[in-house]
Amino acid sequence: MRCPECRQQTADVGPFCVGCGAPTGMPGHPAAPGPRPAIWRRPEIIAFAASVALISLLTAITVISGKSGRPATRATPALQATSAGWTYTTGSYIDTRPAVAGGTVYAGSDDGTVYALDAATGGLRWTYTAGDSVSDPAVASGTVYVGSMDFKVYALDAATGGLRWAYTAADMVDSSPAVAGGTVYVSGDDGKVCALDAATGRLRWAYAAGGSVSDPAVAGGTVYIGGHGGRVSALDAATGRLRWTYTTGDMIDWCPAVAGGAVYVVSHYGKVYALDAATGHLRWVYTTGIMPDSGPAAARGTVYVGSEDNKVYALNARS
Repeated sequence: MRCPECRQQTADVGPFCVGCGAPTGMPGHPAAPGPRPAIWRRPEIIAFAASVALISLLTAITVISGKSGRPATRATPALQATSAGWTYTTGSYIDTRPAVAGGTVYAGSDDGTVYALDAATGGLRWTYTAGDSVSDPAVASGTVYVGSMDFKVYALDAATGGLRWAYTAADMVDSSPAVAGGTVYVSGDDGKVCALDAATGRLRWAYAAGGSVSDPAVAGGTVYIGGHGGRVSALDAATGRLRWTYTTGDMIDWCPAVAGGAVYVVSHYGKVYALDAATGHLRWVYTTGIMPDSGPAAARGTVYVGSEDNKVYALNARS
């Protein structure tokens, strides 16, 4: 007879073809079929193809030791949320980082409006409109603080959106405020760092850094800033007095990160600097080789930096 599957002639008549093992539909001896070729192993092929497809969806994150610099690739699934809990449409695009406090999300849009939304439902609680686009909001002690391109710093009641005070600077204030010890620290496009009383908006001190400066970071009674002049400066948080400065020779656009007695900054051309927080002495420098696209973050002995080479770098904070 001729096998209906492989079309080969076989002299053995039975329920299975002795050549390919396919069912013949013929009665005969119940001998177990021999090994089947790959065409009869489709479940295994499908499983293999699915595995290959899944692997192709993985995103590689390069983890690099600040000491050895040897990359180790970790595969992370590119997962996507099944649905959004809620959405709220504002009057313009949102290019600021929201702040969350007390069950409320605070976000600023490019049209100068600060939105307070219920964190659970997205329902609008209040809005406040400044004269121009606003910075990332900061929330402390029931007050929302934002800088604005209209040269002002605003303090808003976190519950109602009512204006508590507004401070007029000499230039645009597009930095994210830092709040510590009853003081609001902001940097402006005029190259000055200002310390304002958090309750009244009264100017406590101002430091002229010269040129554009980064958002301020505050830790341990010290204000840390970077600048386009390539300098990293440490200021006394109470008086504004310069404690130390370190020159990198490259622009520092991003807010410093402070952790474990060290200050971490990223330069415009992809160098990560670790400086002693008390003295400003250089501990180490690491070169990513390409422009960063974010400031550093530091936690648990590791410094994390995003880069335009599509990588996230994790550097040993101590080496």
